[in-house]
Amino acid sequence: MATPENYKPSKEIAPHPTKLVVYYDDACPKCIRDRRQYEKLAGRHGKDVYWFDITGQESRLHEVGIDPQKALME
Repeated sequence: MATPENYKPSKEIAPHPTKLVVYYDDACPKCIRDRRQYEKLAGRHGKDVYWFDITGQESRLHEVGIDPQKALME
């Protein structure tokens, strides 16, 4: 499978690019509860997840092609 010529993997948001990146809103009480539940379910595998708080990160989200408003709704 060929990759587009302009493809460049982004390592800017996650300091650990091999980890699963989960975007969440740390200003949202439900999101915080959900994160705790997922961490509990993940057990020792939770260390393989990088939780990226999108609060106040609109410009960084735009840089990687994520619409901040849509990110808050999904």
